[in-house]
Amino acid sequence: FNRDVLASSNLSDIKKYCRFHKIEYVTTIDILAIGYQKGIFTIENCDDFIQTVISKGSKLPNKPFVELLKQKGLK
Repeated sequence: FNRDVLASSNLSDIKKYCRFHKIEYVTTIDILAIGYQKGIFTIENCDDFIQTVISKGSKLPNKPFVELLKQKGLK
């Protein structure tokens, strides 16, 4: 067990594999939350990033970042 962590914006490709092999995975929203908690990103930065990614055809939750933080139990 290597304490591996995989970061991906495409959960359909990695979720089942990671669960089977007990590899922790983090999503794009998780990375934004970490950056926000460390003071690297603002709420506005995160909202802008999410909308930019969505506008380019990628799939992310189309919710305000503060709602996504609440869903993760964060403030």
